[in-house]
Amino acid sequence: MKNPLHEILKEMVVKEKKLKEYKRRIHAKGEIIGKKATDNGNIKIKIQSGDDKFNFIVLKSHKERFELASKLQKGEYASATGIPKFRYLLCTRLKKIKKIDKSVQVKLCQSQQ
Repeated sequence: MKNPLHEILKEMVVKEKKLKEYKRRIHAKGEIIGKKATDNGNIKIKIQSGDDKFNFIVLKSHKERFELASKLQKGEYASATGIPKFRYLLCTRLKKIKKIDKSVQVKLCQSQQ
């Protein structure tokens, strides 16, 4: 006999694991400072975002991302998301952007009268 409470608990655990997986992903937006092919034929892209540098690997099995990565040139701007692995980030999303918006959100305070 199935326990409904146990089933609900299982669903909640699955949802929580999925959320944690998305929270662990690294998002970077910046200038491409390096690009080269790996021994396996994948593309390694180095993106500089402020003072930080991120190494992304674009797998050749991901056709659309691989095609975009091969067209990107050094000095262009890109936005990327990746899953952290041992020494690199496995690219899950790659997008070419025109420029970086460095604006920040400012908290407005009401003046007392």
